[in-house]
Amino acid sequence: MGSRRMVFAIVTLMLTIPLSAEKKHSGGPVEPTAGQWRTWTISSGKDYRVPPPPAANETREELRAMADRISQNTEDDNAQIAYWDAGSPGYRWMDLISNRLLATPPLPTTTFPHRLYTYVSMAMYDATIAAWESKYFYNRARPSELDHNLPTAVDVPRVEIGHIESPSPYTPTGIKGMGEGGAIAPPAAIANAVCDALSSFNVRINEVPITPERVLNAIERAKNGD
Repeated sequence: MGSRRMVFAIVTLMLTIPLSAEKKHSGGPVEPTAGQWRTWTISSGKDYRVPPPPAANETREELRAMADRISQNTEDDNAQIAYWDAGSPGYRWMDLISNRLLATPPLPTTTFPHRLYTYVSMAMYDATIAAWESKYFYNRARPSELDHNLPTAVDVPRVEIGHIESPSPYTPTGIKGMGEGGAIAPPAAIANAVCDALSSFNVRINEVPITPERVLNAIERAKNGD
């Protein structure tokens, strides 16, 4: 599949699920300019705009087909829905890559696994922007706004959150992470650039922060054949 067709497929898929925690009937856009954000790889979100939505008759057929499909969902289907609805678009993909790298023995990914994190993060970020651009360009009503009997990701019971503090002993302030996808790609991109700069030494950098001591130690290990 060509890169352009792949991006179209990702954008179309992402338009079928909520991309934010909007209130179900708020009606107002959450990030109306998100489709205009600067992209990493593709030229722009509008250049990958999906085709126009179908007319009213076709939309009604879509709703009937969707309702029929939902009525046939099994427990396994619902488990898959819950799995992929656990966080931001890139969350599970990062998790899957990490699971492969941390497996015993590690499952093969690529010679430079840090590049895989970078490429997947960039792809998901660009696809998200393209999805937002199509969403607000057409401003098509959600299926649940046309048929209120259709369940959606926001049709969940009220959840009360309990906070348990367990600061990390490995960071200066005890923090463990952030929820913004934009914070994922830069460290991997920087690590990738350092690896490229040290390619003549056959050095692999697979942890951050990249301190001078770690770089020097990696060079020494490479020289010693470790």
